Amino acid sequence: MSVFSEHDRRFEGLAPRTGLFLAIAVLIVLSTIIASLIKHDAFTPTLRVYFYAQSAQGVRKGMSVQLSGFRIGSVTELRLEPDARVRVMLLIEEKYAGFIPQDSYVGMSKEGLIGSSFIEIEPGPNKTLTIADESVLRFYRATDFSDMAQEL
Repeated sequence: MSVFSEHDRRFEGLAPRTGLFLAIAVLIVLSTIIASLIKHDAFTPTLRVYFYAQSAQGVRKGMSVQLSGFRIGSVTELRLEPDARVRVMLLIEEKYAGFIPQDSYVGMSKEGLIGSSFIEIEPGPNKTLTIADESVLRFYRATDFSDMAQEL
């Protein structure tokens, strides 16, 4: 008489329960991935907008882009061009494109005296032509406290 030939009641219905457990685990993993993608705006329509700067000082990937104090996008790429300028790509949510004319300026701003830096878009006066995908905006670097200290 073999030990394996006997029928053990503990293992009855094990296959359906194991399948249910695996199905629930897969659903939890998929829902976590989808929730993460939604949180990181993966399904939000965006526009790629560029500006050129003489230096990448203070600009970093992932930096917030704001319009009138509202976060509307982020910096996604910094690239050194052959003429030694820095090309900065911004990813702007498409729903805010109507608020940004083609003649808008992009500048560096800081939250308070020692707060974090962000990119601020200042709308231009010509409201008829708004930005589109692959638009290029003008950049200015505002003087900050370190620049004033160097001048003194």
